[in-house]
Amino acid sequence: MDVMILESNLDSAEGCPPHIYPDDKGNPTGGIGHLILPTDINPETGAVYKIGDLVPSWQVQEWFEADKNNAFKETVDILQHKFGMTLFTLPNYVQEARRAVL
Repeated sequence: MDVMILESNLDSAEGCPPHIYPDDKGNPTGGIGHLILPTDINPETGAVYKIGDLVPSWQVQEWFEADKNNAFKETVDILQHKFGMTLFTLPNYVQEARRAVL
């Protein structure tokens, strides 16, 4: 799947407000469904982002790239370890996507 289509679909499904918002469990979330981590520091305050803080568009994009890469790496790990696939037996589209991400 084209990354631009993926981002657009996630943006439509998740939404992308310009601020930190609570997810359905009350966890602070920003960008395209990014769970705010203790390492997500607001450059304006020097503290971890909190609900209501504005998020610059560059930060939203950075979070999306990192979350996408992590999700893909975890998927490849599952395919390799749980199903015994190797990099050589992964389907072609997974190998192509892996090269694009890594």
